[in-house]
Amino acid sequence: DIEECANVNVVNQSDQLPFNSSVFDAALLEYVVEHVENINALMDDVFRVLKPGGNILITLPFRQSYHPCPQDYRRFTHEGIELFLSDCGFQDIKVEVYGGPVSSWIDATKEFLATIFSFGMPALFGILSQLLIIPFIPLRYLDIILRKIPTAKYTAFSCIVFAKKPGELVLDDRFIS
Repeated sequence: DIEECANVNVVNQSDQLPFNSSVFDAALLEYVVEHVENINALMDDVFRVLKPGGNILITLPFRQSYHPCPQDYRRFTHEGIELFLSDCGFQDIKVEVYGGPVSSWIDATKEFLATIFSFGMPALFGILSQLLIIPFIPLRYLDIILRKIPTAKYTAFSCIVFAKKPGELVLDDRFIS
């Protein structure tokens, strides 16, 4: 993480990960890539620390609202993230809808209503954008069905991406039964 907090073992704010090359079987980037200024450097370093055949799982927003924490730099389409990861050297790339179209609609609606009713006051906007989601929460269960339809990727709230570094992953003896 970029700051110390509970359950964080490594704090790093540089462009390079503080790990040796080819040491990890997998990497998880959960809602990270939109917050990284130099995404190419990050992905080069993730590629470096993965073992050959290592896997990466990425979750990233598509139609999720702007959320600077500390910054918010980008969004990817399904095709855009697939092309980007391919250019980074990854293979077997699979992109799926993670947060579906209902979540996207709810997010846009509560942000729109918070914008109108906050009258330009940032603190009130922050409170309203959290409170206005509450009545819509039950509708999110529709995404269980809707995110599976082929056109859901056009209005998805977020995506999940699976990819692999080329090569064959060799597991330690402790993982072989």
